[in-house]
Amino acid sequence: MRHGSPPSFWGYSVLELAAEGLLGRLDPARHRAALTAFLVLGGGVMVVFALVDRVLWVVLLMLVLPLVLDVPSYLLGEVQNRLVDELGQAQRRAELLSVCNMGVNVAEVAFLLGSSLLSGAGAARCFCGLGLALAALGGCAYRVLNETIA
Repeated sequence: MRHGSPPSFWGYSVLELAAEGLLGRLDPARHRAALTAFLVLGGGVMVVFALVDRVLWVVLLMLVLPLVLDVPSYLLGEVQNRLVDELGQAQRRAELLSVCNMGVNVAEVAFLLGSSLLSGAGAARCFCGLGLALAALGGCAYRVLNETIA
C-alpha cells in the first residue's frame, strides 16, 4: 500500500501558494493590465489544453491553469472593493459585495447549464470555446475598467 501524496498534488499546492507571492509583486497601478493579461493567458492555456494530447503536457497545464485563473479572481475582488469606495458606498460594502456574489452565482448556474448542453460537442471543443471566450472577456474587462474606474 502506497502512502503519501502524488507529485502532482504537491505541484498543484506549490503553484496555488505562488498566487499570493505573485500578487504581492504586482504594482497596484498595473492590476487592471494584470487582470486582462491573466484572463487572456487563462484563455490561451485552455485553448492549448484542448489541443494537446500528451499526458505530460496535459498534467502541466492542469497544474498551471488554477493559478492562472486564481490571479484574476483575486484582482476582481480588489476591483470590486475599490469600486465600492469610489461610489462612496463604503458603509454598504457588505451588502454590495453580497449582491455581486449573487450575480456571480447566477452566472455560474448559467454556465453550468450551458456546459452541460455543450458537453456532447466534446471536451476539446468546449475548452477551446471557453478559452476564446475567456480571452475575449479579458479584453472587455480591460476596456470597461479603464472607462469606469479612475
